[in-house]
Amino acid sequence: MRTGRRQRDPTRLSRFEILGAWLHVWTPHRDAEVPPVPVRRILAWTVAGLVVLGAAAVVAVPAIQDAKRRGDERDARALAADRARERRAIERAQVPHRGHAPRPRGLAGLSAAERLRLRSALLRASEAAVLADARHRVTTGDLKDQVRTVQCRRFPPASDPRAPGAEADLKARIGAYDCIAVTRFIPNGADRGALGYPFRLIVDYERFAYVWCKSTPVPGEQAIPDPKTVVGLPRSCRAE
Repeated sequence: MRTGRRQRDPTRLSRFEILGAWLHVWTPHRDAEVPPVPVRRILAWTVAGLVVLGAAAVVAVPAIQDAKRRGDERDARALAADRARERRAIERAQVPHRGHAPRPRGLAGLSAAERLRLRSALLRASEAAVLADARHRVTTGDLKDQVRTVQCRRFPPASDPRAPGAEADLKARIGAYDCIAVTRFIPNGADRGALGYPFRLIVDYERFAYVWCKSTPVPGEQAIPDPKTVVGLPRSCRAE
């Protein structure tokens, strides 16, 4: 009696059954014909695959290395451009500003008390100039926070932060001061600290002239910066 479906030969295995038998993940029945593992063919295909992969590596590896080199060079150029822009911005912010007051006639013939009074007045005038400059920078957007006042202390600092500077020393011609354009006061016991924008002020008590520069300190996370990247104050604002 014929059926509509062709009977399958039980001794012949499908490719998946043969593979399962080779891998020992399936056990064929007793009469099944399992051909031997084609070791030579597998080795030949393996060798051919390794050759193809090796040839591809010869082409791909140099291309990958070249792409990485170009990427590194592109990143280095971008970093250098960013540093150059930052340096130019700092240099613009630190451009020296100058001022002066009328030098009294017969200054050398005045009493010590009168000369000290004139020196104190010159310091106050120079501090007022720094304050006006800081507030102007706020209006232009160069500084963000409103400036309340300016505090200046001698530079280099003394052990007593309240010690006077060159304004109290008639033998000193030049006085250097670190100034803070104060944006906020911080209570600190009997005294109070201040936060704000730093400036360097140099006062010439002989010529009755002064010069100041905004200072850009190194960020705290860069406590040991690369000297090549540090932008120092202009010479006219250094305490030399």
